[in-house]
Amino acid sequence: MTEEQPPFVARISDIDALGQSWEQARAGTPQAVRLQAPFGGGRRALVTEFLRPYTQDSETLVWRVTCLAEENGLQWLIRLYGSLIASLNQDVVLRGRVEMLLNTELPKQPKRVQEWFQQFIQTMKESETDKQAGKVKLSLPKDNPVIGLVEVITAISRKMPVVLDLQNVYVVHSVLPSMFLEALYNESRQQDCALLIVLSDEPESDTREVTHPSPLIDFYARETEGIAIQSIAPWTGEEVGQFLSSKGLSQDNADAIAQLGLGRPGFIAEMVEILQDAAKLDADLSGETVDSLLPLSAKDSIIHPPKDAAKKGKARKASASDIGEVSFLAALLGHAFPSALVAQLGGFDPESIDDLIDDRDDLFEEVQYSANMSTWIYRFKRGTWKEAILARFQDEQGQDRARRIGMFMERTLVPQGYGFGPKVAHIYAENGAPKRAEVLRSMQLSKDSPDVWGLAFDFTKYFDEISWPAPLRRSVFQHLLERLSDGRTNPTAVESL
Repeated sequence: MTEEQPPFVARISDIDALGQSWEQARAGTPQAVRLQAPFGGGRRALVTEFLRPYTQDSETLVWRVTCLAEENGLQWLIRLYGSLIASLNQDVVLRGRVEMLLNTELPKQPKRVQEWFQQFIQTMKESETDKQAGKVKLSLPKDNPVIGLVEVITAISRKMPVVLDLQNVYVVHSVLPSMFLEALYNESRQQDCALLIVLSDEPESDTREVTHPSPLIDFYARETEGIAIQSIAPWTGEEVGQFLSSKGLSQDNADAIAQLGLGRPGFIAEMVEILQDAAKLDADLSGETVDSLLPLSAKDSIIHPPKDAAKKGKARKASASDIGEVSFLAALLGHAFPSALVAQLGGFDPESIDDLIDDRDDLFEEVQYSANMSTWIYRFKRGTWKEAILARFQDEQGQDRARRIGMFMERTLVPQGYGFGPKVAHIYAENGAPKRAEVLRSMQLSKDSPDVWGLAFDFTKYFDEISWPAPLRRSVFQHLLERLSDGRTNPTAVESL
């Protein structure tokens, strides 16, 4: 395989559909697309393939942002800025063009907008990007940086094409993403900007309705005519055959691999590697299932059962035979998980859990040590394994156990940190307790950074031409008053709004 022939990762028809939206945007009709597919469904790969011709193009600003569930609205805003500055720092010519056009627009703008432009230019010059660590050192405007970012991007996209690829925006439980998107899309349409917004999304489902942030769902509902929905259909044997051929592999088992991978491109790529590792890629797969390939056997493990039973009141040591239980608890927590939490949920000794997970390097891999949580963070080596493990426990007994684990986490962990609420909401939603999931979602929105509500209030005043929904206005105002009463919001800052 040569550089001129990259592996097949997306249908030509799916790439062309994004391309049509892009052409309309470049012609001055801004476009927003909700790209729908489940986990492993190929959204990121499709957008990456679509953007391939533009990543080294100094005439186009490609702005890709990966949203994280652990981050609140203010952290999301910092990530938004950091991703944009990092994109500009990768191309000196592009950064110079952006600086020049903002300086050109400067005299035409009101004083507040001029200050945002000047601060953005200064940030571009002074920011430091550490590519190896994936970090950007920057300073945000003291004046409302969300509004400032809308003004900056609108100004840039009036003069040059911009693609904003916002991945997994639905994991951020804050009012800021939906308000930012609505203002940016509204402003760009009024000013005939060359802007394409791609929003990775999950297919419509009962789980989605009670776990995704309500402001984002409401924004989508109000923009049904303005925002297009592009669904990525599951791969069949035909697409799998093209993928195998592009990698120089036999296509004989294409149909079977499509079934094993649930038609999801990400899982299919993993399944090919799994079958290769097991020397089964060209074998008869008629009797194989994902479950039969799942590496949960205790055979050849160096973790042996403890000689003595745990003393009363003491956590027991995990052994190789506990791998099924440990994997289930980890899968409930998501693709990545803290090992100490798995130990707590299962009543295991934390060190023995680390030893067991380290021993199963075919199932898990280490990510990093979290000083805040005093634990190692691991993740499933393959998304396929996580989905297969959860599928094992979809009977009534498994769902009941998952709900009880959710109740324990809600009592003990949700009050401790911002990131636990969405995890528990998903556990409830996927295991027969949607009403409780909806309650957790509302609680999560209320736990957003106190500064967010002041920014959001200013947002409604600045973009007063937008018909912000009454429930959103009430929510912003009520949270602002609550934070004033308990001292978490600076009264002087509110007065200035």
